[in-house]
Amino acid sequence: MGTDDKHWAKEVIKGTKNRDDIINSRFVKKKINRFMTNIPQASANISNLQIRLTTYWTQTITKWKPAERLEKFILKYIQHCTQHVKRMAENKILLARAEMAEYTALERFRQIASPTQWNSHLFLKPKMKQWSTKNKNYLVAIKRVEYDLPPKFISNIDFTRKIDESQTLYNQMRQLTKDYRTQAMSLYLQSTTHFAKEENNAIIIDAEDDAGYIEFERYNELREKRYNLEAEQALY
Repeated sequence: MGTDDKHWAKEVIKGTKNRDDIINSRFVKKKINRFMTNIPQASANISNLQIRLTTYWTQTITKWKPAERLEKFILKYIQHCTQHVKRMAENKILLARAEMAEYTALERFRQIASPTQWNSHLFLKPKMKQWSTKNKNYLVAIKRVEYDLPPKFISNIDFTRKIDESQTLYNQMRQLTKDYRTQAMSLYLQSTTHFAKEENNAIIIDAEDDAGYIEFERYNELREKRYNLEAEQALY
């Protein structure tokens, strides 16, 4: 035993080292009997622990279900309330890519542009900036109409007056205020649409069938794309 099973027979070797065979046999049998008695007890303890562990996991899983539902509700709430943050981050990435593409197109156009073409670019640059501002105002006006958020010069008008305690009169006055705001917002949107189209028509040029003008047209499209992204980013 001391040779084959050193990990558990060390106690037996110590106890039988200086004894005769009869005493050693009794000692070994006593140890074996004790082990045989301890094995069922250990098995019973293991079974008891398994039952307790199963009960614990059952109770824990039962308690986890409401917690998981609450976590899902909180996650949906956070996602709903942070949609604008996600949208802003995505727009920043798109804007950075658009700026990089626009810069690459501008450098390519600069290398092959003639003096006349480059002067056309310098002439249209401030006009494109004005178009960007008016286009941004147009998009903001659309959002204001969509969410019923008129500008201050419209929202300051309120026809509600404490003339009578009649609820019917109050309802009519509030409806009058709402109709006024709706019509004023429609005119406001029409004016911004007109200015945006007017500015857009003012910068339209006839592109010639030339490599420089083709490259300039490509650069102008990328610049317009960047302006649209900047206008969309200003809405959030």
